[in-house]
Amino acid sequence: MKGLIEVVRANRRWENAFALLLVGLAALACFFGALTALKWAGLLSTEVASWVQAIGSIGAILGAVWISNKQHRQDLNREERRDRADVAGLIRSLQTELDVAQENFEREYGSDLTSMGKRFSGIIAVAAVPFQIYSANTARIGKIPSDEVRKLFVRTYGLASSFVLSLETNNGFERQLSELALHEKAHEIDFFANRLVEGQKAVAYADSVRKLYKSLLDSKGELFEAIKVAQFHGELDR
Repeated sequence: MKGLIEVVRANRRWENAFALLLVGLAALACFFGALTALKWAGLLSTEVASWVQAIGSIGAILGAVWISNKQHRQDLNREERRDRADVAGLIRSLQTELDVAQENFEREYGSDLTSMGKRFSGIIAVAAVPFQIYSANTARIGKIPSDEVRKLFVRTYGLASSFVLSLETNNGFERQLSELALHEKAHEIDFFANRLVEGQKAVAYADSVRKLYKSLLDSKGELFEAIKVAQFHGELDR
């Protein structure tokens, strides 16, 4: 008896309910089997036997309905677990993409990012599709159950896209200044003054790019922290 109690406590609620149903069905089967035997032996009236069989049929139908509903709930639970695992995998991939993009950019242009008041040291390489994972999965962002995490993903990647566009604009400034430096009138006073003005514009724009990058990193940090909080509260799987 003690061992049975331990088993019941260890089982989940639906497992105990299912076991109880099986025991009940087995008991009903034995009961109706005994009644059938009594009927065959002539010890039970036909009318009573018919009522008993009808009740047994209803019980069997109700049991079948319960089992069907239980199976449906299990299917829904499996689908929910699969969706949560899919979302968790997507989030890990997007986090990795953001981390790798930051590491690669800072490895190549880290000194330019900290040099306020200066132009970038040259043309910055910009990929045609800088965020391939996000671009290929934008439709799946809506499946993220946490409103805060979902909004921060959209905001962070929006800032990242703006940052990439700002780099392309900065490259335009650098190309223009290179062309001015190679112009045949480059050493004339008036032309040199024009070059100086354009250079100051390039410096100011480079500083705006650095500020945008800082906003991007702040948003990324806020996003990653929100993911941790959502995982802690069970909104997201790890």
